[in-house]
Amino acid sequence: MSNAAAKRAESIKGFWRMLIGFVIVWVICVLVWALTGQGYFWPFWPALGMVLGAIYAGIRISRMPKS
Repeated sequence: MSNAAAKRAESIKGFWRMLIGFVIVWVICVLVWALTGQGYFWPFWPALGMVLGAIYAGIRISRMPKS
């Protein structure tokens, strides 16, 4: 496996770890919101930032050389 392919494979693993971390953080935010009165749904804002970060990371990985 070439160096570029190894780097891409490692980036994909890191991307999935990042997504799992984002989901965990967002679930915690929703739990805090639910346990503190359920007013304005503020967990939307951290989710928006995390989704934008995931999209950016996914685009970077998709542009990496595959071989």
